[in-house]
Amino acid sequence: MEGVEVTSVAADLDDIDLRLLRILLSEPRLSVAALAERVGMARSTAHNRVARLERMGLTKAVGPSVDPEILGYGVLAFVTVLVTQRRLEEVAEELCKIPEVLEVHVTTGGGDLHCRVVARDNHHFFEVVERLLSIPGLQRTTTQLAVKELVPFHVAPLIDDVLTSRP
Repeated sequence: MEGVEVTSVAADLDDIDLRLLRILLSEPRLSVAALAERVGMARSTAHNRVARLERMGLTKAVGPSVDPEILGYGVLAFVTVLVTQRRLEEVAEELCKIPEVLEVHVTTGGGDLHCRVVARDNHHFFEVVERLLSIPGLQRTTTQLAVKELVPFHVAPLIDDVLTSRP
């Protein structure tokens, strides 16, 4: 969360905030009125709390979650990128221009950037990698193809952990 002091955000959350987050994770389309009823508070209070959670950067406006595979992008790969010194931001800007690059993270270890990349098939993936390699300042890539998702992205267990670890 850019610009948000994470430890101060966690300290500002009470159990009701955490319960609201937990419910929103499992039912993101739930109306504010239904959400308020679930936690036993007035609709306006629930609305204000959800708005506060959004301002804190904990939630974002609800939109569709689109699976790239359903759109025809059945190949998922994680590409580690080695960048010429002091060209990180420049390379990241170019990576953002490639539609198949879904995420880019600065990392430590054997590479500088870690990218989530999709493609329609292996031939298309080769073309995407060729586009990556044409970016000035990008030195080398290392690829790991994902063959099966075993655990999808989830944060609900973190909220449960915070709720249960409080005194």
